[in-house]
Amino acid sequence: MGAILVLGGYGAVGRQAAAALVRDGPGRSVIVAGRDPSAARPVPGTTAMRVDASDAAGLAGALEGVEAVLMCAELDNAAVARACLERGCTTSTSAPPTRCSPGSRSSTSWPYGGARRRS
Repeated sequence: MGAILVLGGYGAVGRQAAAALVRDGPGRSVIVAGRDPSAARPVPGTTAMRVDASDAAGLAGALEGVEAVLMCAELDNAAVARACLERGCTTSTSAPPTRCSPGSRSSTSWPYGGARRRS
């Protein structure tokens, strides 16, 4: 069972999503990620990781062993969706649907616990 990476996991929405994933998806590793882990307030049951979505190599490394990515940040969603597609990760976003990249496997049926994208 692969990990779930929450990009923007330090923010208000990302923290709530990560907490719900820990609570509703026991046994899954939940990683909260952002550009500055020192700015993160700990989310019990998660691991913090530095990820800059604008750094393709760093993003690729962060996706190793990751089954799903939840976007909770105003980032380059197209680049993240492309990286996920290349590695077979599922991706979903908390941003408005128009921010998603065409061709991504984004879905409103989020199979990883309580956090779901609402359209």
